[in-house]
Amino acid sequence: MKNNSGCSKDIVDQKQQKIFLFRLNDLEKQNILKKNNETETIKQSDLEKKRMTFKCKICGSTVSSDGSSKVYTCKKCGLEQSLPDYCSEHVSFLYGRANHYFRTKRFYKALQIFQQIAAESPDDCEAYRSIVLSRYGISYTSENEIYSKEPRINIVRSDSILNDPNYIKAISLADKERRSFYIKEAEKIEKINQEILELAQTAPSFDVIIEYRGHDSKNRHTPEKEVAERIYSQLKEEGFSVYNRQINALDPSELSYDAYLYKALYSAKIMLIFASKPEYFNDTKIVNEWSIFSERMRNKEKKIIVNCISEINENDIPEELNRNMVYNFTDYTFRREITELTEQVVDRKGKLQ
Repeated sequence: MKNNSGCSKDIVDQKQQKIFLFRLNDLEKQNILKKNNETETIKQSDLEKKRMTFKCKICGSTVSSDGSSKVYTCKKCGLEQSLPDYCSEHVSFLYGRANHYFRTKRFYKALQIFQQIAAESPDDCEAYRSIVLSRYGISYTSENEIYSKEPRINIVRSDSILNDPNYIKAISLADKERRSFYIKEAEKIEKINQEILELAQTAPSFDVIIEYRGHDSKNRHTPEKEVAERIYSQLKEEGFSVYNRQINALDPSELSYDAYLYKALYSAKIMLIFASKPEYFNDTKIVNEWSIFSERMRNKEKKIIVNCISEINENDIPEELNRNMVYNFTDYTFRREITELTEQVVDRKGKLQ
């Protein structure tokens, strides 16, 4: 009986060992499957990184890349553009916002977000290139959805784009394909910028710039239009040189709108910004121009901005402007006070007193 019992026990042990080995093999199989799945997931992730979808920086059409090339020609606008490296979902979202502002020519807003992207992705060459394009306000004119191949500079600068630290950073980080594209693009922008600067040398200097929106969303005259034009005429009668984009731009004797605007923004000592609605401060052209003027002020140039408001309060003024002087342009003393202020700040030769 003992021997039979021993045999039975041996048989049971052998069966258990086989079951254990079978289960062990199953575990090994599961581990292999798990590793295969993980490898497949990694491969899929790599494919997702390569397959990026963006909106064209110029026209807004959807652009998809498989990662084989970082420079592409948009099928809609026909313009050559470049893509960033793979970025996180958050950075991709930021690119979407920044490119939207860039396309709608709100370069000041676009610049702020591109700078944020560069801070979060310091090795992304496209972020630095986008900062440069925003600083110069690059756009492309279109007619009947046919885009010009020549860039337009909305923010002319006295410094060379080729010496811009963000441009230098972009080409230092870029691969060969994008570096070649960046250099070709920058040289084209530099040529146009220098041509405008040469024309600006023949343009007169200005004492005052007047900014306002002339028509509302229903094409009716805004309340500030009449007041701003009266101030323009009054200051000119007093002997001051005044730049009013909505008047100067219509003058056929103007040799270059861009040259005159550049000269006005860099030579004027006072900018008067009129607004009867909060959103008028952020009108595309107005915000781009007061952002340049503010930048000059931050560079310690002796300039002042005056917020001329009505029907809104001081809390409606953008944060970047709310430290400047504020006047109500409907006050009966407004025109006299602005004239006196101009006389205090600017002498008849256009030099700061």
